Amino acid sequence: MRPYLAMLALGLSIFFVNAADAEKGKVYTPDEAKDKVITDQDVIRFEFSSPGSNGYTTTVKVAEGPATVVKRSKKGAGIGGDTLEFNIKPKANKSGKIKVVVTETPPGRGRKPEVKEYEFEVK
Repeated sequence: MRPYLAMLALGLSIFFVNAADAEKGKVYTPDEAKDKVITDQDVIRFEFSSPGSNGYTTTVKVAEGPATVVKRSKKGAGIGGDTLEFNIKPKANKSGKIKVVVTETPPGRGRKPEVKEYEFEVK
């Protein structure tokens, strides 16, 4: 019975955390958001494995546009279940293009990072 209650508590906490991220708007993945017009109430969420599970260092930054990045770690169930979340939150009452740069650097000295750029429209 205790494992069931623990799983129920974990599920409810994930639900309420996700609901709080976009109280009035929606939470989009980068692939979903690139084809839509985002409002200042929405959130674009990038998720990656935590650095402890794969050795990569990941950074996400807003290169231009009216938005901020909120980073947080989430503990997952099982081995390698931890994730890093980067939530892109458009600034209130601002519109325009948002350019986001994601840099993933592999473990080891001198390894070349992989850089990806994303653009989103906020109205």
